[in-house]
Amino acid sequence: MIDNNRLKHNGSYKNMESNFKQLVAALNISPLSTDVLLQITLLLERQNKKPYQSLLILQQWAWQVLSQNSHQWINLPYYQQLFYALALFNKNLIFNHNDIKADAKATLLFSVTIDQINNIFKQIESSNNDNDPFIIIISLWFDNLSYFIQDNPDCNVLAITDHINQYIMHNYVMSEQFKFCLTQFKHSHVVPESVFTAKMLFYIKTCLFSLFSYIGVRIHSFPCTADEILRYIGDDYLQIIHVHSRTVASWNKELLTCIAHLISFTAGCCW
Repeated sequence: MIDNNRLKHNGSYKNMESNFKQLVAALNISPLSTDVLLQITLLLERQNKKPYQSLLILQQWAWQVLSQNSHQWINLPYYQQLFYALALFNKNLIFNHNDIKADAKATLLFSVTIDQINNIFKQIESSNNDNDPFIIIISLWFDNLSYFIQDNPDCNVLAITDHINQYIMHNYVMSEQFKFCLTQFKHSHVVPESVFTAKMLFYIKTCLFSLFSYIGVRIHSFPCTADEILRYIGDDYLQIIHVHSRTVASWNKELLTCIAHLISFTAGCCW
């Protein structure tokens, strides 16, 4: 949370609101001022209406930064605060802000190129830190895309979502790493907290949520057939449900999240 006292020298909240366009424009000035990040974060936390064109510039800037080498910024607190605030703002944008049409929301949320998405995936795959804060942040970004697709299955954003979900299916879900994640749940009803790393939650929660939301989109190019998916994960899924169905009362939040997404995705494939 931002310390509001640190912003007094920059003028009133009203003045800051009126200067939102200038603040966003200043994101492209090098070197980037931490005061700019701080003030934009504060305005995002207020969750009120923002100028659409400035929001689009901010969203494009965010995707660009996320696609760059995260080691250059991920440990800088003002960057983290801004990205968390923007992720929360975007989630609120999806389910509220009824004055903004779905197509306009899609333009904001999906203001990313295929090259940028590929660079983000490469960073995830090259990370040796299973609790990399970059993976935590980018998971929020992909989760928001899934929320939007699930809430607006007919919206015209398929060019980029086709690519995202084809990549997720072939490189994450139909992979040995995904199978390894599933084995963490198969053999004991007690799953250690240490198992629920950011990378594991990305595989089980974020990736499956993305694919599940995509199942409801009628005009798309889904990367695998339901039979192929069920043949690959079906036995593991049945064993996980068998092991954990008797201990539901003892599930922690992370286990509940993972099993809920496994069930939703598997049921979606069967449907």
